[in-house]
Amino acid sequence: MDATPTEPGPDPLEISPTGVRTDDTEILPALVVRAIGHRGRPIPGRPFDESTGTVPNTAGRVAPDTYVVGWIKRGSTGGIGANRTDAAETVGSLIVDASTGALTPRRRKRILLRR
Repeated sequence: MDATPTEPGPDPLEISPTGVRTDDTEILPALVVRAIGHRGRPIPGRPFDESTGTVPNTAGRVAPDTYVVGWIKRGSTGGIGANRTDAAETVGSLIVDASTGALTPRRRKRILLRR
């Protein structure tokens, strides 16, 4: 997989990814949130466990089309090695969902440039 570069979004805590591409598939996430700090905070309308500062999940899957990794997934423990294992588990869930048709298809807006 090749990750394409990200572009800053309007909110300094969000980035707007341009996508992740494989040979025949492009996955365009709706939102990526950068998490810096020691304890997670809730996002309105999303599940959150106040006692652990995490988002309840199963193998990184929160709800249809919603996934978590890192400290927001498991709590503020571990470093790069734990994050890698953690991310691999979540990506595994994402790949299973994509291959079984469980992801909601999103239409991409095409911008046509005139010469």
